[in-house]
Amino acid sequence: MQTNREIEQKAKDVLATQRDELKKKYSVDNTGIGYKIRNGKLSDTIAILFYVKRKKTKEELMSEGITPIP
Repeated sequence: MQTNREIEQKAKDVLATQRDELKKKYSVDNTGIGYKIRNGKLSDTIAILFYVKRKKTKEELMSEGITPIP
């Protein structure tokens, strides 16, 4: 099992090489690394965060040809 430090480093590596592509592909303003929020509560799961001005509905994303991220 990987440690949080190893997972965080992998996320950093992904963003270092893929940030611009992720921003363009998913139509986001910025990306970062942090902890996942579940049911309004901060978890201990490291995640790549996507920052947007306005969260779009699944239907809006799909109509723009963007695959929603679960």
